[in-house]
Amino acid sequence: MSEALEKSKGTLIEFDEIETAAASFNGENDVKFRLKVEDEPTEEEAIILFNEVLDSITDSADHSELWQYYNAYFDIKSYDSGVIYEAIKHKEEEDFKYMLN
Repeated sequence: MSEALEKSKGTLIEFDEIETAAASFNGENDVKFRLKVEDEPTEEEAIILFNEVLDSITDSADHSELWQYYNAYFDIKSYDSGVIYEAIKHKEEEDFKYMLN
């Protein structure tokens, strides 16, 4: 999983709206991923970014059923406002739970 996260970070920072990305894996079943942005995205844009993170990690891990085994905790942080969006995807659940801060 750690290798997939590193590959995914490299892919995601190529997006214009993403300044940097950070990721961690606790060695069991929790993945954390943070995107730092300069300009705050809309809620719709944030959801698209969260889905890009999921897809990128899935592609990097080359395992289509990956999210049935891992919990995902994501956030988007801006330099000016701190954490502005959070999303959680629990293993075996289909969808994210989104939160606006």
